[in-house]
Parts: sequence; C-alpha cells; structure tokens
Amino acid sequence: MIEIIPHVQLYEKAMRHAFITVFDSYEKGFKPRFGGGVIQHFIGKIGETAFEEFCHENGVKILHSPFRQDYRRLNGWDDFVILVNGEPIRVEVKTQRVKRVDNVREVYYNTDQYLSKTKHDYCVVFVAVNKTLTRIAILGWIPAEEIKNYPVKNLRFTPAYAVPAEDLLNFDFLFNLKNVRRW
Repeated sequence: MIEIIPHVQLYEKAMRHAFITVFDSYEKGFKPRFGGGVIQHFIGKIGETAFEEFCHENGVKILHSPFRQDYRRLNGWDDFVILVNGEPIRVEVKTQRVKRVDNVREVYYNTDQYLSKTKHDYCVVFVAVNKTLTRIAILGWIPAEEIKNYPVKNLRFTPAYAVPAEDLLNFDFLFNLKNVRRW
C-alpha cells in the first residue's frame, strides 16, 4: 500500500475533471453506465490523480492520461499509458470508498464493464479512499486478464469481480518489466 497525502491541488484537479466529465456527458445525452454523478466521478478522479502523482514522483513517464478538456465525445482510451523500461503499458485505475484505507480486504471490478471489453491486455491499479476523503492509498495492481478468475459478488448496485487485496501486486514488480509476464 502506498499512501498519497491529499492536498488542495490534487482535489481541485480531480473535482475539475469530474465536473467536466459529468456536465459534458449529460449535455450530449450520455448517461453513466453504472449510475453516479459528480461525487462518484470525483472519487474516481481522486484515484486517477493520485496515480498520476505517484508516477511523477517515481519517474514513470506518462504517455497518455485520462484527463481531457472535453468529454462530449466518447473515448475508449480514457486510461493511462505509462512507459516502463521503454515499453508502453495501459493502466486503468479503479477507485473505491472504504472505511479504512489500511484495512481493505477486497477490491471490485464491475463485471459488465469487464465483459464489455474484448481485450484485457492492460493492468488495473486499485486505489482506496476513505469515507471522509481524507486518506488515499494505492493498494496495488493486477493484470486485467486475471480478474476473470475471481468470484463475482452481487454488490449494492451491480455484480463485480471480487479480488482479495492480498492478491494485488506491488509496484516494484510492475516497474521491473523483466519480471512481468507479458499479457
């Protein structure tokens, strides 16, 4: 677990992009696939902004980020692409609210969203934010292709793959590509 210290600039960027996402989407008649408005998008953008900050602090080059100035057109590439040891790797960040960021037992990936993708050649980084939005933790990552091997749980709104937090990989492993199985 890597804790990212919240600060005004991180939250301002996250909120700005949450507003842009929601209002541009609604203007064009796009409805969120899984519900949620500005607050749900804000939580997701907190995780993405924290991951971006983590990359900058650790010298990981970002080739593409999910932050856009206009969300009135759909874009299937709203993920990060980072450069690690000369190789581009696509990274999707999933953020969830939890009671305690230092005691997360499972992380979730929505089954409909997972199954809507034809290729799972990316990795998923899981981020936890506490209920009061005062703590942020990057929990770890997993190759997307492995998510289908986990059980599905029926959550409050939708079924999701439940991945034990202990199965997430640390970032030393990710950033040392010679040890990463190609997916």
